[in-house]
Amino acid sequence: MGEESAPARDGQRAEQRAQPVGRHQRAQPLRPHPQDLAGSRFDVKIETASAKTRDDDRDSTLLSDDFFAVKQYPTAHYVTDRFTAKGGNKFSATGKLTVRNVTRDVPIEFTFESKNGSAWLKGGAQLKRLDFGVGQGEWKDTEQVGNDVKINFVLLLKP
Repeated sequence: MGEESAPARDGQRAEQRAQPVGRHQRAQPLRPHPQDLAGSRFDVKIETASAKTRDDDRDSTLLSDDFFAVKQYPTAHYVTDRFTAKGGNKFSATGKLTVRNVTRDVPIEFTFESKNGSAWLKGGAQLKRLDFGVGQGEWKDTEQVGNDVKINFVLLLKP
């Protein structure tokens, strides 16, 4: 899902160290139409087990019941409600993100660039991991792993 806070080691805050990357699985066709915002839609499923931080210990903790609980919740889901043009190639969207069977409104900001028949969406969002139950037991404490999470995404859309 982009960047996530993850368990820290050596007393460092995880959001300073972790740069996880997740693969995205499309559930429904993405229909971004800059000239038809009312007809645009994102409906994206993200495989929670795909979060990778380049640290095997941290990755196994992220997959555990304390974080993503991937056996019980194999996907996160984001569906947009509305799009707004911000000028040029910049847009925002409001939508609902479901993680661990908890759904919250999460706005996103992104750019849309069309080139050679394909399009790139690049953007991000901010959320609080504990709002979604990501961080159970000792991981509810935000001393080691902060509550604020910045998600970055880059999507290549092909016809």
